[in-house]
Amino acid sequence: LAWDVLSLMLVAILGITVPFELGFDEDLSEIPFFNFLDHFMTWFFVADIFLNFFTAVHVEQTGTLVRDKAFIARKYIRGSFLLDVVVSFPYGLILPSAGNAPKLLRAGRAVRLIRMLRLVKIPNLLLTLEDIVDPKILQQFGMMVRLLVALFVVFGHWLACIWHGVSLSTGGTGDNVQQCHGGAELTRCRWLDSHFPDGASAPLSERYIASMYYALGSMSTLGSTISAVNATEELVGLIYAV
Repeated sequence: LAWDVLSLMLVAILGITVPFELGFDEDLSEIPFFNFLDHFMTWFFVADIFLNFFTAVHVEQTGTLVRDKAFIARKYIRGSFLLDVVVSFPYGLILPSAGNAPKLLRAGRAVRLIRMLRLVKIPNLLLTLEDIVDPKILQQFGMMVRLLVALFVVFGHWLACIWHGVSLSTGGTGDNVQQCHGGAELTRCRWLDSHFPDGASAPLSERYIASMYYALGSMSTLGSTISAVNATEELVGLIYAV
């Protein structure tokens, strides 16, 4: 149970930090704590592969818990083994830093992006917890309600990171920022330029709050005072509205 809970927590952290790094062009590995966490997750997921070969599995058809090692190995190899190898392989130890490549393709971020595939295992981890934990306990603490709220916030975080990343990727210069505030209709004018006097150079906290405000407004009926400026942002806004 403790291992599954820890695995769920690490996957949730990946689901928050990776979109933030990609959408806001930030490298959290420069912070010692996140650098340590990154290495810890690498070896945790590697160890998880080996442990899955020795962890008893629940067979739904018979309702029994099978501990036969050969059966466990066959079921795991036919199931999520390949996915686990892809997302857990320690790429950072063998890939170069790729300093000349676009930032999105740099080894560290590409590895973390691959690890986000572990998000597909969240439903199975939650089902495992439901099988182990007494349903009355789940009801007592309102776990399902809290889970729904957490999912809403995390999904809003993803949309905010995408919204900011799309605006950031359209480029823009200091002249564009000035002309955008002057009312010029520029193809490369962005919501960042129209909303902040300093454009993408505005403080990170302010840009994140504004992005989150737009994302949550798009997810609800409240709407947002922030609007798309160019065609790319309008397309993203249309997708959000749908």
